Amino acid sequence: MRKRFLVLLACCLASAAVLPASGLAAGKTMGAYECNNYSTSDAKVFYDGVKSKVAAYGISPPSELKLKSGIVYTSFDRKDLAVKYWASHGDNSGNIWGDNGVGYHGPTLAKRWVGGNLEFVFLAACRQLDGLGTNPRARYANSMVGSQGLRVIAGYHESAPGSGGDYIIAQTAINEMKNGESVKSAWMKANTAYSSTTKANYCVLTHSGSVQYSRFEGFPGSTYPRPGASSTSILRFTNAYPNGTSQPRISSAAAKTVPAFALKARPRSIKFADTAKRKSYVSFGQTKLSASEIKGIPLSRTTTESASAFCNSWLQQSVDGLSPSDVPRDGYEVSPVVMAEVNLEGRADKEIELPVAYTLSFEGSYKGIRVPDNRFVAIVDDAGLNFAAATWADFEEVPLSAEPMTASAARDILVADTKKRHKVRDKAIRQGRYTKLDKSMTAASSVPSDAELVFALDADSGLYRPAWEYKTPYGLATIDCMDGDLSYR
Repeated sequence: MRKRFLVLLACCLASAAVLPASGLAAGKTMGAYECNNYSTSDAKVFYDGVKSKVAAYGISPPSELKLKSGIVYTSFDRKDLAVKYWASHGDNSGNIWGDNGVGYHGPTLAKRWVGGNLEFVFLAACRQLDGLGTNPRARYANSMVGSQGLRVIAGYHESAPGSGGDYIIAQTAINEMKNGESVKSAWMKANTAYSSTTKANYCVLTHSGSVQYSRFEGFPGSTYPRPGASSTSILRFTNAYPNGTSQPRISSAAAKTVPAFALKARPRSIKFADTAKRKSYVSFGQTKLSASEIKGIPLSRTTTESASAFCNSWLQQSVDGLSPSDVPRDGYEVSPVVMAEVNLEGRADKEIELPVAYTLSFEGSYKGIRVPDNRFVAIVDDAGLNFAAATWADFEEVPLSAEPMTASAARDILVADTKKRHKVRDKAIRQGRYTKLDKSMTAASSVPSDAELVFALDADSGLYRPAWEYKTPYGLATIDCMDGDLSYR
């Protein structure tokens, strides 16, 4: 084990010293495919964002944007386009399916990706890069290896964000790439900005060496040579131990008494001090700052304690509108950003995880009830601040007259919705290409029995209303305690 550790460490340190090479890219072409129901399509947001920076990516044909209709299995396995964005549902058996009825086995089709123009794949689907179950992550990693190999596959090892947040992540990733961030780092930061640490379920696969810092052709920064057949070391980057799974929340026990009021927000103006190379910016009401690239270099001196101390100092000296006094008494929630070499034989238990940074966050609360949209998050490594994002508000109460529903009644609503979604899933997988249905996944077993009480934003009224929050196979679900309205984040 120590030998594998030293080999991986040496490989990562060597990659940091590689100088930018001239680009050997596969052209400015792109396919974006939305298989799910949407109010704002993340696939379209991604497609429009890329072509707004480099118009050539939007020339159709060969580039294409498909919104639910016209999507077939060749849309997934085609390799003639340089960039692919795929939005659907998924599971850790490798099945992918959409509300439009399509159903495929992703890793089986992905075997055909290598050897063409395809360089970057975004899988906005649950659990496709999970190392558990049948370990689809190892199969996708194998699909990256060969002559004219893939540079990056970006996706999720657990639940992907729902329709309320997927487009925000897509746009934030594009914003970061436009500012010179690599594809790997941009995806990690976009998910970190949107999610608290326990919900940042991103996973990125990329080759070791300089190729992990690749950009889209035409975007700022260096584009490195494509990996060839000799590049067989695939790294994964995830947010927490062990094996890419989320850590338990460390905050105090959740409140259970539903309040008879909503909250009206008075947003604070948050300002971050610019760095010498990067300026802060605001998007979706959130202030963000990327100070440096997330590197594939294991930490040598940063600890959870020193990272927390650094954050307190940075909040004090470089941030207006937020201070260490806003940090909860139980402190930051801390989780490591880890790197590991994927075991291409499917032995995830053999993968050695090395921390390359720490993610620190805290969320606001009101009278003991979480307000998830009130949050600060930062990534810290040996060089100091890597990334930060914050949204914060103060609140006043607005009385509600309706009688609140119990968590049990809310769960009944969620189970009924999950049954409908499972019917779509089951039909798509039964009729799908290379797919296999897991009959053990019933609606009732898919919905946890316990819920957390939160204040969730109601887009129509602009108020934060009490809601029951559940973690489901289709994302984080919130059910309004008063009217039973169900939405997915």
